[in-house]
Amino acid sequence: MQKINICNTDILYLKDNSIPVGIFKMVFRYSGTISQKKAGVAKLFAKLLSEGTKKDGLNFYKDLEVKAIDFSFQAGFETFVIEINSLKEHFNYALNKLNELINDINFSTKALEFIKNKTISQIKSLELEFDYVAKNGLNKLLYPNTFFSYPLGSKSDINQVTISDLKEFLNSLGDFFIAVGGDVNLDEELLTKLISNFKNVKKDKIFLKASKDQKEE
Repeated sequence: MQKINICNTDILYLKDNSIPVGIFKMVFRYSGTISQKKAGVAKLFAKLLSEGTKKDGLNFYKDLEVKAIDFSFQAGFETFVIEINSLKEHFNYALNKLNELINDINFSTKALEFIKNKTISQIKSLELEFDYVAKNGLNKLLYPNTFFSYPLGSKSDINQVTISDLKEFLNSLGDFFIAVGGDVNLDEELLTKLISNFKNVKKDKIFLKASKDQKEE
């Protein structure tokens, strides 16, 4: 494995030509649930990225599906992760499409309402599952009055999230590294273009803070 630095960003690169695929990960430290200023924002932002661009909506992903390119977005406790899996011949194309997405995120009222309704339906469904209820009960005891008490947020939390909240979360993303693996070569110009969308500034470690408006609805 090689460690390369491009635009003040560490890139971990592992060349492996055993399978003709490429894997790309952009990992933002201290940028998950623990960093959000309003409950539910991190996971809603991850869902919003799956709604395509403002210009093309979900049609943005149709061309990716034809080329067997998979984008995924995960908002964890401490990290926010963007991942791409593709065939090696479409790897650079996939990176270009990610850059297009980041520069034209679907910050529309329609997309926001859709992901809100989808998340609220998910919460309602989970509330019928014993494991989810038990896990949330334990989280409330371990992390009282914090966003981690309800990783998805409550139904009232979700309803209060605005487009401005999601844009603020995007602007807060920083302190990241990139991992690239597979039968692909690094295109420094393309990676520079992608990295330049974010300010890679090292963040101080974030500690759990109480949420003033944490509600149990």
